[in-house]
This record gives sequence, structure tokens and C-alpha cells, in this order.
Amino acid sequence: MPDTQELKKVLRAVRNPAQYIGQEENSIYKADAWLDEPSRNVRVCLCYPDKYEVGMSNLGLNILYFRGNALPEAAVERAFLPEDDMLAALQKKDWPLFALESRRPVKDFDAVGFTLQHELTYTNVLLFLDRAQIPLLAKERGENDPLIFAGGPCAFNPEPLADFLDVALIGEGEELFEDFLRALAEPSFKKLPRSAKLEYLAALPRDGIYIPALRNKTAKNYIKDLRRLNNPVKTIIPYIDTVHNRLVLEIMRGCLHGCRFCQAGFTWRPLRPRSLEDILRDAESGLLESGYAEISLLSLTATDYPQIEALVCALNQKYVERKINISLPSLRTESISAKLLSETQKVRRSTVTIAPEAGTQCLRDIIHKEMTEENILQAARIAIDSGIRSLKLYFILGLPGETDADVLAIPALAEKILDANRQTKNFTLTISVSNFVPKAHTPFQWAAVNPPEEIKRKQNLIKQNLHSRRVQFRYHQAESSAIEAVLSRSGREIGAVILAAYRLGCRYDAWQEHFRYDRWLQALAQCACKLEDFLQAMDVDKELPWDNIHTLVPKSYLRKEYKAAGL
Repeated sequence: MPDTQELKKVLRAVRNPAQYIGQEENSIYKADAWLDEPSRNVRVCLCYPDKYEVGMSNLGLNILYFRGNALPEAAVERAFLPEDDMLAALQKKDWPLFALESRRPVKDFDAVGFTLQHELTYTNVLLFLDRAQIPLLAKERGENDPLIFAGGPCAFNPEPLADFLDVALIGEGEELFEDFLRALAEPSFKKLPRSAKLEYLAALPRDGIYIPALRNKTAKNYIKDLRRLNNPVKTIIPYIDTVHNRLVLEIMRGCLHGCRFCQAGFTWRPLRPRSLEDILRDAESGLLESGYAEISLLSLTATDYPQIEALVCALNQKYVERKINISLPSLRTESISAKLLSETQKVRRSTVTIAPEAGTQCLRDIIHKEMTEENILQAARIAIDSGIRSLKLYFILGLPGETDADVLAIPALAEKILDANRQTKNFTLTISVSNFVPKAHTPFQWAAVNPPEEIKRKQNLIKQNLHSRRVQFRYHQAESSAIEAVLSRSGREIGAVILAAYRLGCRYDAWQEHFRYDRWLQALAQCACKLEDFLQAMDVDKELPWDNIHTLVPKSYLRKEYKAAGL
């Protein structure tokens, strides 16, 4: 634990020191007196392998923090990956990474958990373990080292990190995390040697616990009835700006539409809306706890919520006079109405996002995107007539079956929207393009990936055919998407590449200014791997690295959907 005075000296010399001090409003610290009976308690550190400003915007981390601390036998604290200047200062002092609440070294916790939101944070996980002075490889950890576990979207394929994880928690985490904590707190569990602890956890009579060392089969955990799920509405209030400074209210889980590239659409099934009454109750409590001036209604497809207009109207009726804005994520074109958009613009005009994903109907049919060009143009017209002056269209480059005609249809569609709104003043259109990355447990998990040179060529096609200054074009780095694709559908053999990349200095790979493509290629070469081999289409009849993880969607159905795409 760092000396207080010495820590103060360090914090005066680094950027954004408030991210390292803890003690935020609503944070929880169970003091050392709580550990009078350590044989019956468990102390866990939840780690987000990215900057504080990103991790503190993660709803899942917030929920698990409060649910875990509600258990009398558990103390849950937080840690984030420091920025480079703080990492250097800690290394100079030979201080291991520490938790915000107690400033206890992370290595002294019973278990350390990582949120895996994105594959390009994998080297950050290793950086975190290294600077926490915890052995990187699971097989090298001793009896006094914490159990290392992970959850989140990427945990649906835990194999790339199999060498580094002791446990992966698969699926929705609320009840799963609580049961995991209760198991760790059991006196009989604490007495077991490390290998026996893993066998104990694998044998628990519940879904969602995967032990890489044992390669056990498990099914995802999911909450069957959201009406009985009482998630806390408390939010820790940071001292600094974070990526999202707003109250996030989950209104529904799952999706009806089955877009063939979308992992969340398949892994978070079935569709489960929350009740209108519960959402309104949580809005009132959450605003009282946080003081935020914006409510974001979270769902994969918010406009599919059965009472979306009634919900937004009810929120506005209560909060519009307090200038509390209501925002929605990406909207489906067939569900957009003038009334809904008008309600979301009552406090503040915001950008409306529509996700056609592909430029032509042919490609939208291949990816099973139930949206026509007529839908898109009509939705744009409704948005602009409702007073919206900033519209964003989201596309994916490199989708299976894509041709140059599909790419050129993207700027053509932008021109059609502009032509229909020439008389609208101060109107801007943003074309945002990401790159296709195949994900586990989707019909396109077998599909080929465009190499970076091809993605760049297609990006240039769009640039060359966008002629209006009223259109902004934003796109993702082609090389980082290629590495993401390597990591997203590999097995545990890629662990050696991740370790090599980390030792070559790769970290913060999701941040464009830090990403080092040359070092990733060097790491692949060191492990006798070639990038192009990972970008090829996969055999639909071969066993996949993540086949031990079962969702509610059978592999046979995914295979059927892949073939139905006509590729």
C-alpha cells in the first residue's frame, strides 16, 4: 500500500490525478475491520483494462460493483489501467497497481476480475497483471496469488486468453457474479489448493462458469425474467469527465432481428423487455443519486421496446422542466416516428443515428438487415422534419459478399439524403464506417475477412465519391480491425502471439495513437504465424475453439443461416 504523502507527491506530477484517488460520491469502502473473520469473507477487485474515463462509463462494471458489495460476505473494489505517466511513476517507486477504495495492492485480493469489452484490450490485461506484480501465465501462479477471472462480451470466446485466465464468467453477470462471490467466501473453498479450487468452481450446479485449464463445457448464464432483477440504480460519480456523463437505464435485453454479423444479437437472446413502471422508478432513483442531466435508454434496439413512445413521453412529462434530456441509441428506420423524435428533442437537439450497415438492398439481404432504402430515406425525412439537424448513418465495410457496387452505394445514399434536404439550413450528415470483424457464435463466424489493403481501397472509394462539404466521413483503422479479427475467432494458440505482442510494447491497442501494427506483425512472425491465414474463411464442419461455450442458439442454426446468406 503506497504511503499517503509519497502518493500525493506522485499525483501532483501526473495528468488527471483525480482518477487515482477514489473516494468518489457513492463509492463503497469496507474497512479492514470487516476482515476480522477473513475465513468467511472474500475481497475482489474489478478491473477495467483501459483508462478510468472509459471504464467508469461501463454499466456492467457499475452494476457488479454495487451488487457484490451488497453481499455481507464480499468487499468489491475497483482498479483501472493508469495512463503512461502514472505507470512510469509507479514503476519508478516499485509500487504495484492498487485498488481505488483501499489502496491495497491488487495482488493481495482473493480474486481479480477483468471486463472484456473489446479484443484490443487483451494486451492491456497483460500490462495490468504485470504492473500488479501477478504472474502473467495461470500455470505460474502460486497458492498466494489471486484467482484471475474475466467476463463481458469477449468472454463468449475465452480461448485467446486461456493461458492467462483461471476462470471465465459467461453471459449475464448479476446472479452469476453473486454466486461466484459466495463460492469464493466459503470456508471450505478457502482451504483448498489452487487446482482444487478450479475443480470446485467447475462443478458448481449453475451455468456460466468456464475453467480454461479444465476445458469444461458450460452454457451462458442469462436472467429469464428481468422483472425480478433488481439492479441498483446507484452510480459512482467521478471527479473528472468520463466518456459518458449520463444516467444509463437498461430498458430491454435481446434482439428480434438476427443480423448475421451481430454477436450481441445472438448471444443476448431471448428478447426481454423491462416493465414501464420499473424503468420510471429507476429513473427517479437514479437521478436523485447522480444529479445527471441526461437519461440514456439502453437496448440493442431501443425502438423495439413495446412502449417506447409511452416511456419517452412519461419521462419528458416528469423531467422536461428540469432540463433533463432523453437520448436513444441507434434507431431502426421502420420504428421511427415523428412523435418519438420530437419527444427526444424537447430539451436538447441531438444527433439521430440510423444503421443501414450496407449500401445496397442486395447486401442488406445477405447480412439479414431488415431495412430498405425507402425506409432509410423516409426515416431521414421524418428526422429532419422533426427539427433534427445532425444525422448519422452507420455502415460496415468488408461484409461477406460485398462488391464495389455496394461500397459506392454508400456515398450515393448520402447524396440522395442531401438532395432531398437542400433547403434545410445547418443540416449535417455523418457517414461512419467500421470494418467487418467476424465474431464467435454468429452465422458469419466462418466468413473471410478483407485484408487491410482492401479495406483501405474501399475507404478511398467512398472518399472519392463524397462531394458535399455537408458530409463528414469517419472510418476505422484497417490494420487494427485485422488484428481484432485475429483475436476474435482464434483459439488458445493465439495466446503466445498476445504475449509476444505485449513484450514488444503493444498496449492501449484500441487507441489509434497507441496501436502498433508493425509490432503485431512481428509478434505473429515470432510465433510462426501469418496474418493472412487468420483472415481466410473457416470450414463450417470443423470444431471451433469456442464450441464448449453454449448459447441458446444451436451451432446448426448458425450454419444454416450462414448458408442462407448464399456465400
